Amino acid sequence: MFFSINLTRQKQWFFLSELKKIPSLVLVFLISCSSAAMIKKQERIEINKRLSDSVYRAQMDIKPQYEDEIVFKKGAMVRFYIESSDDWVRLRAYGEKESREQARGKTIVFLFASEIPEGKFARDILREKIQEKFELRSGHGL
Repeated sequence: MFFSINLTRQKQWFFLSELKKIPSLVLVFLISCSSAAMIKKQERIEINKRLSDSVYRAQMDIKPQYEDEIVFKKGAMVRFYIESSDDWVRLRAYGEKESREQARGKTIVFLFASEIPEGKFARDILREKIQEKFELRSGHGL
């Protein structure tokens, strides 16, 4: 025996129109989940303000994430700033005495959205990466 549902035309139309909304809702949910870990523009501005007021000391020789060249020697005093998009976040460092506008900055950490574990936020991961290699000397930090 086959199971069938007898719906009136009006109910069928309503049922089908509601079903058509599901892909849109799923898409919105997936987009919000995939970009939830990345840093939004307003948050980036606030973080950069805090970081510009903070000075860190390198606890070891610092090499960029994907390079072998030492960019800051152990004991160097640095400041940080972040750059981000929907897909990545980059933590850059520059010398304490340099102005951010004139300093080129060296990329210390580069995170892609796909590298961020579920339930974690880019800000937390950046904080952990900073604490692995740097010590906060003044300011509030990240």
